[in-house]
Amino acid sequence: MTHEMSVDEPGVVTKLSPRSVGDTVARLTGMLAAKGVKLFDTIDQRAAAREGQTKVTYYAPAALAARHHLNADLAAKLSVVDPLTDALIAP
Repeated sequence: MTHEMSVDEPGVVTKLSPRSVGDTVARLTGMLAAKGVKLFDTIDQRAAAREGQTKVTYYAPAALAARHHLNADLAAKLSVVDPLTDALIAP
């Protein structure tokens, strides 16, 4: 079973990267490593990617917190994804 995330789905954030998929992934893994975040695995989505703009799409922290009834401390920890992805897509 596969689940494709719709960019029109409520609570989903999509940002456009000025880089290729490979370069965007390399930049993200480098950023995470620099912060000491352990990355368990990456999934190569280049084969499924459409030609054109590289998109970084994820569920908004507030949407995840609400869906899973997370306490304020856990919800705050998720919020780092917004500035992280802003830095990821910066020129």
